Amino acid sequence: MVINTKYLPRTTNYFYKTLISFIEFYTGKKAYLKFNPFIENSLTYSDLARCYMWYNRVLGFQKLLGHRIFVHESLRIFHLAIRFRDPTFLANWIKAMLYRMSFWKYRILFRYIKYVFRSLFWSHFENLDFKGVRLMLRGKISVAGNARARSLFYSIGHTGHAEMNNRVLSHFTTVHSFTGVMGFRLTFYF
Repeated sequence: MVINTKYLPRTTNYFYKTLISFIEFYTGKKAYLKFNPFIENSLTYSDLARCYMWYNRVLGFQKLLGHRIFVHESLRIFHLAIRFRDPTFLANWIKAMLYRMSFWKYRILFRYIKYVFRSLFWSHFENLDFKGVRLMLRGKISVAGNARARSLFYSIGHTGHAEMNNRVLSHFTTVHSFTGVMGFRLTFYF
């Protein structure tokens, strides 16, 4: 009797963990390797169902933001960024949306982000093992004649630095506009 089975040792997880530990040790930052090119497939069925249920609640922002911003995709992007604790992913998306839309509508985009985090995700932070988000945009924001720096600041959830067990990941980037350069920082607390 011959059995056609292959011996597949389960060493892949060991090598993956060793590679991640090596990258985290030498860069000093958290690392995550995802070998699936379709990151959207990483969302669970309940996450996708939650996004579909929330779509009707954010549909009003589609008219305000314009046809170049897809609100249904943005809910999945927020979910992926929170699920994988990746502020760089979300910050790059926000920066791309700022370049894509009219510069005078930047407040509507940040109002949409605040609504999504405060009204939709805040009650699910505990299920996602997430504590809060801090978002800051600083620079010459839509200056009309008087050249003063403006700042936009949103803090949602538990974003204090007083707790010892808070883990914090932050990403800083610059956003260029015709009024100058603005600094944009996105910080995740989990």
